[in-house]
Amino acid sequence: MKTKNLIFTLISLLTTTTSQIIPLTNPSPGLFAINLSIGYPKHDFLLLIDTTSDYTWVRGTNCTFCSYTENIYDEKESISVIYPTNYPFTTINDIRGSVSGEIALDDVKLDSFYVSKLEFLIASDDEFLEFVDGVLGLDIMISSGNNNLIISKLYQNGSIKQRVFSINIKEEMSATMSIGEIPSHILNDKENYSTCKIRNENNNWNCLVTHILFGEDYDFYNAIKLENAITNFSTGVNGIYIPIDLIDLFLENYFKKLPNFNSQKCFIKKTSGTKHILCQKNFLNFKGPPISFIINGYAYLISFEDLFEDIYSDSYNQYKIFKIEFTETPKNELYFGTLFLKQSEVVFDAEKMEVGFYSKNKIDFTKFTNEHYETFCWYNTISILVLLFILVGPMIITLYQQKISSDHLKDLKNNYLEKVK
Repeated sequence: MKTKNLIFTLISLLTTTTSQIIPLTNPSPGLFAINLSIGYPKHDFLLLIDTTSDYTWVRGTNCTFCSYTENIYDEKESISVIYPTNYPFTTINDIRGSVSGEIALDDVKLDSFYVSKLEFLIASDDEFLEFVDGVLGLDIMISSGNNNLIISKLYQNGSIKQRVFSINIKEEMSATMSIGEIPSHILNDKENYSTCKIRNENNNWNCLVTHILFGEDYDFYNAIKLENAITNFSTGVNGIYIPIDLIDLFLENYFKKLPNFNSQKCFIKKTSGTKHILCQKNFLNFKGPPISFIINGYAYLISFEDLFEDIYSDSYNQYKIFKIEFTETPKNELYFGTLFLKQSEVVFDAEKMEVGFYSKNKIDFTKFTNEHYETFCWYNTISILVLLFILVGPMIITLYQQKISSDHLKDLKNNYLEKVK
C-alpha cells in the first residue's frame, strides 16, 4: 500500500502543471461530462460537471436503487481506497434530487492531473442521471480547501497556481474546461470580459441579477427590476429555473406580446411543483424577441430560438417547451444552467471570488441606465421644485404682502407724527 502511494505521489510531482484545457463530452442535450479515473488499478468514470455540487460521487456495488448501474465503483478492486472512521452515511440534496451513500478516499486522475486521496461518495441510491456514472462537484467551496473538491486538492498539491477553472460551450455543443488559470485569450481581450462578485460565499457560484429585458428595446424604462434576485450558475442543469411567482411577469411582458397570441396557442402545464409554458410548434414559426438578464450592468441575451425546444406531439399538434422553468425554489433564488452559460465562456474564480463572462454578444447596459437615470433625476428635481413652489409659493406671497402692508402702515404713522410736531 505504501509503495503504491509513493509511486502515485512521485507521478503527481513529475507531472505538475499550471493549467490544462480538457475536452468535455456531451452525454445529454445541454449537459457536459468529464472522464475521471479512480483507484488503483484505475477505473474510468464519466462524471457530470456540476458547479452547484460540493461533492464528487459515483455509484457503488450496493447501489440497489440506482437509476443506472452499468459502470460502478467496486471498492474491493481498489487497493488504494480508505474509509474514514468518523464519516456517517451521507445524503446529498440538490436541484435535481438526492443521492445517498458512504464516504471514501481514493486516488484519482483527471486528464494529466493526479490527486491523492480525494474524498468522494460511493452512492447506494440516486434519483437521477441515467446518462452518466456520477457527478464531479465544483461548487464555490473550492475556496475553503475542502478535501472533497478536486480543484482544492490540485491547488494544495501545487498542480495549479490558482483556484480557477472555466467552461467554454461552443455553438455545436462541444465544450472544453480550463483548469488552473484564466485562459490567455480572455486576459488579452479584457474589453469583452466582465465579472460579478459572489454575493453569498457560503453558497454556490452566485451573483445578483438586477433586471430582466423582454425584447431588444434596451431602454431604462423597459427593464423590469428584480428585488434581491440571487442567481446560482449551474453546469448541472440545462435550462433556467425561476421562482414560480414570476410566471405572470413573463406571460404579461413576453408571451402576450407575441404576434397572434392566445391561451390556446401557449398554455401552462404543472408537474410536481414546477410550471412549464408550452406552445404549439406552428405558432412559433417566426423570429421572436430575445430575453436578456442584467448582471452587473451588462445585458446577456438569450435568443428566441434558444428559448424553446421540441418536446412532444399529440394527434393534433406538435409542441415546444419554454426552457425557462418556474419552480418552487426559495424566494428570489434563481438557477442559470447551460442555456444561459453557453452564451459566454464562463470563468469561476475562487481567488477573486467572482464569476466572469467572456462574450462579444452582450450589451453594455450601464450606459443606457446611466443616461436615463440622469434624465430621471433631473425630471425628479424639477418636479420637486415645482411642487415646492405650488405648496410654499402662496405662503411666501402672503408673507410678502403682509410685510408690504406693515411697512406702509409704519410710513403713514411716521408721516402723521411729523405733521403733529
